[in-house]
Amino acid sequence: MPSPSELFPIGVVSVLTGLKPHVLRRWEEQGLVAPVRVGKARRRMYSWRDIEQIQLLRHLMEREKLSPLQARAAIQEGWPRFVGWERRIWGRQGRTPGRGGARYVVAVSRPRATEELEE
Repeated sequence: MPSPSELFPIGVVSVLTGLKPHVLRRWEEQGLVAPVRVGKARRRMYSWRDIEQIQLLRHLMEREKLSPLQARAAIQEGWPRFVGWERRIWGRQGRTPGRGGARYVVAVSRPRATEELEE
């Protein structure tokens, strides 16, 4: 489990991802994301990895037009298959790092690209 200093409550994740808290809760119910539960109140707490997955899920559903189940399957099969998907995600939201629109930058790890898609 990540250390508490690396975990973020649902409100912060909502701001970072641009998704409303009820959407994040629904995605948890659907098994798309699995935040850890902390304390007696069992508050949802998200790691940077969870935030990265949420951004990828949003991209797959909005831009690639996948259903939630298809998006989950794509991630399990090793998505992203191409370089630059995070640029498309940030560009879609209009919050590209370095332009003053994003307060936080999610570190993204990418496997070696096996194919590149044209923009």
